[in-house]
Amino acid sequence: MPVKCNEYEAYCKYCKQTLKTEITVLKLHALGKKHKSIMLSGHKKQPPVSLFTTETDSDMKKKQLVSIAKIKLAAYFAEHNVPFLGADHLSELLTKVFPDSEIAKNINVNRTKTTAIIKNVIGSSQKFILSEKLKKQKFSLMTDESTDIGTIKTSCVVARFYDESSEMIASVFWQLHNVYDTDNPSSASAEHLYNDLISTLNEYEIPLTNIIGFGSDGCNVMMGQHNSVVSRLRESCPGIFIMKCVCHSAHLCASEACKQLPHKYFQFSKE
Repeated sequence: MPVKCNEYEAYCKYCKQTLKTEITVLKLHALGKKHKSIMLSGHKKQPPVSLFTTETDSDMKKKQLVSIAKIKLAAYFAEHNVPFLGADHLSELLTKVFPDSEIAKNINVNRTKTTAIIKNVIGSSQKFILSEKLKKQKFSLMTDESTDIGTIKTSCVVARFYDESSEMIASVFWQLHNVYDTDNPSSASAEHLYNDLISTLNEYEIPLTNIIGFGSDGCNVMMGQHNSVVSRLRESCPGIFIMKCVCHSAHLCASEACKQLPHKYFQFSKE
C-alpha cells in the first residue's frame, strides 16, 4: 500500500515494513520467507465458516417454544401467588420429570428470571393492552395506600371500566407508585400524588377526558376541598364523579355511634 506524503515509498501492512517503490524490491519482498510465513499464519487465523451459518428453522422453533414455556411458568407463579423461591428448583425438577423433553432440558428459570419475566414481559404487555382499552373507553380510577410496615409507602391504582371483550365491568390493576420520595418524606403531598397519577396516564397517551370517576379514602390529602388530589382532578377533568370509600365512611359513622353507648358496653364489644 502507498505511503502518505511520500510517493517513493510503499508499506507492507502484514510485515509492517516500509519499502522502496521499485518493482524489483516489491517482487523480492513478496517472495521472501518472512512475508510468506506471515501471510500463511494470517490465513490460518481466519474464523471457521460455521460461525457465519444461520440457525435452522427447527432450532428457531425450539427456542420459541422454550420462551413460551418460560412465560407460561412465570404466569402460573403470578396467577396463583406461588413464592418465587420455588422457581430455583423448578428447572432441575422439570428435567427429571420429563427426561425425554428437549424443551424441559432447556428451561433455565430461577426466582430472578421469573421476577424479570413477570415485570418486563407479562406486566408490560398487559399494561399496554389495558392502555389501548382506556384510550377508547370511559373509566374510573380507584386508589388506596398500602397498609404494610415496609419502609417504602406505596399507593395502588385500579382502573374500572366496561370491557367490550368480556362484556363485563372490569376492575384492573393499573399502577403501583411511591407515596413519597425516599430521600424526601415530606413530599407525600396532594400535588405529588396527583402528578404521579397523571404522569402514568400521559406516558401511555390516555386522554384525561376519558376519566369520569375517582374513588379513594376520605383523608384530607385525597378529598380536601381546596388543596387535594380531588380538587386538582376537578380542574383537569370537569364533571368527574367523586366517591369516598364506603368502608371508611361506615367506620366513621360506627365510631361516632359507639360514643353514645355506655363505656362498659363499648369496651365489651371491643374485647
